[in-house]
Amino acid sequence: MLHQSATAKRCGLTQVLGFMKPTPSHYRQIIDRALCKKLIESGFREIQLIDCISYEALFRKGDAWFGTSWDYRDLYLDLNFGHLYWIKDVMPRVIIAGQYSSFYPQIKRLDNTANDYLEKIAASVSGSIETALNKYRENPSLADSRVPELRQGLLGRATDAQLIAHEA
Repeated sequence: MLHQSATAKRCGLTQVLGFMKPTPSHYRQIIDRALCKKLIESGFREIQLIDCISYEALFRKGDAWFGTSWDYRDLYLDLNFGHLYWIKDVMPRVIIAGQYSSFYPQIKRLDNTANDYLEKIAASVSGSIETALNKYRENPSLADSRVPELRQGLLGRATDAQLIAHEA
């Protein structure tokens, strides 16, 4: 089911299908402050998906999708731009098959050990989203740059070396 969300709903707890939704994460608050307005000005609309695994923030403009999540436990940033794909498994999941850095390589230069790394990421995306959109229009194949990697990782032929670790 697809729902368009409103930033105003993110204050406190929000009831969604009978469940209480927690307050937004620190990263989501950064995205709301530094990036949402620019994405909306650029023609994106925020999309909230339910009953599947999705990004912490997910935006769409036509066939172009921007999604980002931050895993504070693993210190892993998911920052993707491209086409949206379903992974249909026990728990359905969506993924964006392009990396934002394919459209704006300068983002890789940010120091991921800096205390304000997430703020710098949000500001960098805000300042480069138009560049990314132009590059997407010029070369839409970048929007699927991760498809071969994902295909290999999700549906790869099993090798003997891989099976050894799982043999009883």
